[in-house]
Amino acid sequence: MDTAEEILAIPASEPECLFQAPDQVAILYHRLAMLWHPDRAGGRREVFEHLAALKKEAELHIRQGRWQVPGLLELAGRKIRYFKTYPFELGTVYLGNSVIAYVVEKDFAPLAHRAEVAIKGLTFANDRMAAEMQPRLPQLKAAFDTERGQRVLVLGKPAGLIRLSDLIAHFGGKVDPRHVAWVMSDLLNAVCYLGAYRQIAHMGLSAETVFISPTKHVAAILGGWFYTAALDEPLVAIPERTDQLLPAVARNTERAIGSIDLELVRGIGREMLGDLSGTRLAHDTGIPAPLRDWLRLPSGMNAIEEYKAWPETLENSFGSRRFTELPVKASDLYGKDAQNG
Repeated sequence: MDTAEEILAIPASEPECLFQAPDQVAILYHRLAMLWHPDRAGGRREVFEHLAALKKEAELHIRQGRWQVPGLLELAGRKIRYFKTYPFELGTVYLGNSVIAYVVEKDFAPLAHRAEVAIKGLTFANDRMAAEMQPRLPQLKAAFDTERGQRVLVLGKPAGLIRLSDLIAHFGGKVDPRHVAWVMSDLLNAVCYLGAYRQIAHMGLSAETVFISPTKHVAAILGGWFYTAALDEPLVAIPERTDQLLPAVARNTERAIGSIDLELVRGIGREMLGDLSGTRLAHDTGIPAPLRDWLRLPSGMNAIEEYKAWPETLENSFGSRRFTELPVKASDLYGKDAQNG
């Protein structure tokens, strides 16, 4: 990893990606610092300064016992292999082939416990409901505290799932409307289960918390459970994204209502089409008008009624129902370490 682009691409918080092992920090830093020193021919100041920041962070990780082998998360005596990590508003997410780990910082531990309660409460009326909904909902594999007071939730994740925000980025910020349609269908179905059967509002639905299976056309809600509340319960906490899209009635009453999730589903559809606000969709002739109108109109209050009316929007937009292949795999987005489903 000697090129400027490779070095600058390493986040300052992840020095392990460069130095590989604690005993390699001083040796590798000296070699690369000599190579990129701005006083040398071909040297670059920004690379040299980034190297210094990575070395400083590496030394901090070593002193605090936080050194992490790239791709291997070790916390509280447990090992979790992952191929991608990214921050979220409460901490850090580690995405692996069969699990996804949410490491929630100490200050937000009550929200982590809220998510545990919500996930454990995802029961089903019968085997048919379980077979339909389980692939779309998280399964809690483990929950534990770290030495630093963080709360870790480890959820099962079928191989091949792709975070929706990563898919949007992969397609340059805009996804084919035909794929938006089936994602919306699956999410509306899940919201019916949550609101009508479980009597809860998720309140954290977004392209960051939804994962999709390109081959099975499944949208799984694996994130955002930290904000879940029983319907009509006072709002305890909501993420910034939800606050932006919060229906007026929920803002006025400050209570969890079903239309919150319905508005968030519409927001996901608009974001998949490249316009979260929806202001530009009206002029986008590449989107069927019925779908465009549905995404721009306010949601109703009842998820079941919304779901019943949705097929008419689909038929008016795309004609008779048919499977549309999504030609992308997890390895296309995350590299060779990611297994395809």
